[in-house]
Formats: sequence, C-alpha cells, structure tokens
Amino acid sequence: MYLYEGSVHLIKKAKDTSKSSLPKGTPSIAQAIDAVRNHSKTTIASESIQKAISKRIGTYPENMNQHVHNANLILPPLLVAILKERPSLVSAGVLAFYHRDPVDLKVCQWIFIPLFLQNI
Repeated sequence: MYLYEGSVHLIKKAKDTSKSSLPKGTPSIAQAIDAVRNHSKTTIASESIQKAISKRIGTYPENMNQHVHNANLILPPLLVAILKERPSLVSAGVLAFYHRDPVDLKVCQWIFIPLFLQNI
C-alpha cells in the first residue's frame, strides 16, 4: 500500500506471463514506487477502499490534539541523562512498557532497581 497524491495505491502481484508493465513477482520498494508514479491510474485503489480509509482516518490532522496524553514521571537521574542524550528511546520505552509481560517485568526489576538505588 502506498500513498501518492492523496490517494491509496495498491500494486497487484503481476504474473510472470502477464503483459502488464507493472513489475513481475514481488517488487522491490524502488520498483513499487516507480510503478505507482508511472502507472498511478492502474495502481489506484478502488473508491470503496479510499472511502473506508478516509472514514477510519476521519479528521486526523485537525483533531490530533484531542488524542494527546501527558503524564508526569519520577525517573532516576541516570535514566534522565540517558533520555536527554537519546530522546528517541522514550517511544521504545513506552512500547516496551505497553507490551510488557511478567518476564519483561522481572528483567526490568534487575535492571532498574540497582540504577534507582544508586541514585538515592
């Protein structure tokens, strides 16, 4: 699935025997982008697919601020220093916390408790 000029484009897997100008087999990303750019009338998704996606997205860009969540955390100074140096780790940490299981929590205990105790 590709977005191009505000529409969703799908590249159907062309058979080796077809006379289509689309790439044969599974295209690479570069081939797929070229196919969408050069054959946009062929690759554009049906109107029902376009409407379904638009309905799901709704008013995403305009109303994005309604779905923002803020939380205050108390973090060990060492962790604060790490996150200041590499802010991209925040999203990885949130995902890890959200998708955690009992095994992950046990590992976190052994990693973060010593760090926390060092900074008290």
